[in-house]
Amino acid sequence: MNQPSIVTVLRSAVFYFVMVAWILAWLPFIPILCLLPVERRHPLMTAVWGKVILVILRCCCGIKLHIEGQEHISPTSCIIMSNHQSALETQIYMHFSPQRPVCTLMKQEILWIPVVGWMLRMTRNIAINRANRRQAMQELMQQGQQRLEEGLNILVFPGGTRTAYGKKERYLSGGFRLAELSGTPIQPIAHNAGACWQGFFKYPGVVRVRICPCIAPLGNSNELRALVQQHIESAQNKFAE
Repeated sequence: MNQPSIVTVLRSAVFYFVMVAWILAWLPFIPILCLLPVERRHPLMTAVWGKVILVILRCCCGIKLHIEGQEHISPTSCIIMSNHQSALETQIYMHFSPQRPVCTLMKQEILWIPVVGWMLRMTRNIAINRANRRQAMQELMQQGQQRLEEGLNILVFPGGTRTAYGKKERYLSGGFRLAELSGTPIQPIAHNAGACWQGFFKYPGVVRVRICPCIAPLGNSNELRALVQQHIESAQNKFAE
């Protein structure tokens, strides 16, 4: 981790202060949003939330976003698979395909966070019990197929948890089994968000996101896993050049 300067510390603190204010600003609207049909509520909440977070980051911390490969965005429902380095990428992918809302595979504990957890419950995310791997797989298969049938994209971090910037991830099988079972294409995406978002500290710079071509769900889950990992790691290596 980089050694933060005083300016970085102050800008990071301001970011979290504004973030808390933004979260609390949603409180009066939660009862109103509950009255909306979920198919209207979900895209509204995710698009507004993600865009505002990116604006706050740019203004408070000097973090900008550069997206490459938007021509590869799938026109149909897909399973988005990405490396996972920070909380930033979840904000980025919330509005990555405006016509097709994104739901995220996440651990159940996140739903316990006040306000944020309430909002996540309202946007059709897939929360699993990671302590019980068999149950978690069943929940992913059942809820995942349901979300795909509803026309959503599913965001899966195949590494399962955050990995420090520059470290290699070990990919788990769940998302690939869902792709194989449902016949859904996989959209690999790589980024270098961990270069700017390092825990509490937010360093100014450009976060690069590379959207790779979709991968058809041909072959078994192990073959899909190897192919997706190759695409993501190849894109990550280009960021370092």
